[in-house]
Amino acid sequence: MDTTNNSWVKSGKEILELKLREVPTLMDPFIPKYGTMSLAGSSDLGKSYLLLQLADAVINGSANFLGFALNATECYSRQII
Repeated sequence: MDTTNNSWVKSGKEILELKLREVPTLMDPFIPKYGTMSLAGSSDLGKSYLLLQLADAVINGSANFLGFALNATECYSRQII
């Protein structure tokens, strides 16, 4: 995977080479910064609106979301959408 143009994109090999002791999180402790996650539930619970509000908080540089710390760097937050 060529990540030279996007320094915020990491391949699996690059992540393993970081020798991380804990997983970096976007929203501590629930959402990892790298990789994938799933938000599941029955219809009409507000999953889409929750994620839209989270994206808004990240893009606008909020320090927290729903009382949990957001750990989005400037570079990462501007390229989420």
